[in-house]
Amino acid sequence: MYVLGYTSYRKTYTGTNETKGITLRTSTSRFLARYPVFRLEEFRAVFGQGTSDETVRTRIKQFLASGRLRLISPGVYAVTPPGEQPDTFVPNPLLVASRLSRDSVLAYHSAFEALGCANQVFSRTTYLTAGHRRERRLGAQTFVAVAPPKRLGERWRQLATETVYRQGLALTTTNRERTLVDCLHRPDHSGGLEELLACAGALPSVDLGLLVEYLLALRSPTVVARAGFLLQRFSDRWLLADGWEDRLTSCLPKSPAYLLRRESGNVLVRRWQLLVPPSLLEEESPLR
Repeated sequence: MYVLGYTSYRKTYTGTNETKGITLRTSTSRFLARYPVFRLEEFRAVFGQGTSDETVRTRIKQFLASGRLRLISPGVYAVTPPGEQPDTFVPNPLLVASRLSRDSVLAYHSAFEALGCANQVFSRTTYLTAGHRRERRLGAQTFVAVAPPKRLGERWRQLATETVYRQGLALTTTNRERTLVDCLHRPDHSGGLEELLACAGALPSVDLGLLVEYLLALRSPTVVARAGFLLQRFSDRWLLADGWEDRLTSCLPKSPAYLLRRESGNVLVRRWQLLVPPSLLEEESPLR
């Protein structure tokens, strides 16, 4: 979680005012070098306890006025790199999304990007949050906040997530198993069928136990059918043990479901109670 590291900037100053100022400037410079994008509460930790909010905000205003910082969203700032202009500079979208909410978790196709498994990089960055959700734009980039699945309850931020690092900054993202299932659950955030299959094909392996655990937590027979079809497609690549299907067959839908969306001409795969585009069943299909 990004809150880790706050304590390293908490200081107790007992020297002269001049010494305090030098020490504080040093700590602030180190913070800005370490946090290319940050929330106000992260910056406040530089000053230690007993410092007024007014003092903290004044310092932020000074950095904004000098062009050293760019305001991304209320309470969220990005450090302007040398040679860049704050009004045109666009920081790494994954870093921005990770700080737009206190509880941000990179998800769906953006999680594939964070995990290094995306086939393409999109101008749309998606993250989960239980807080306020509205679409934001920064340059050509759109940031989409999505509510976590209700059936996960309060576990949504801990279940099947991990920490990755970009530019030295810790980001929380869904792991490869949850990302795969989440994209099947919400295809509108997956980047499309071809991209989803390309991302799945880029995964070197999956932990079947973790994937099934998350599937059961979602309690969606349709998603189980979709996941079963995808697992079968990549079973050789992911070296799935014989009999892996047995863990899913009892959870399939009673009526046929669609792979991603309703389309005419879909073919029923009876094993998974799933209607899929016929191109996926052709031997020479480019999506195979």
